[in-house]
Amino acid sequence: MTMLFVLAVCFTMLFSSCGGDKVITEDQLPETAKTYIQQKYPNASILIVKQDAEMLERTEYEVTLDNGLELKFNKEGMLVDVDN
Repeated sequence: MTMLFVLAVCFTMLFSSCGGDKVITEDQLPETAKTYIQQKYPNASILIVKQDAEMLERTEYEVTLDNGLELKFNKEGMLVDVDN
């Protein structure tokens, strides 16, 4: 019974740490996303970049600009959503 409990705890910890947002640097964005931001918002600065890598899901990047826009890119760096 104790071994089963230990395995259950390890399994829970493993899967709970696999997903979620992680703050990354601008340099870690795909080049396509960086180019898009530079071309479409040349006067804006990136405040924060989050990588959302959910288990069994696609990796996405959420970028917050200093002009209040939040951009979401897929793992290839293609824009998928813009929030004001």
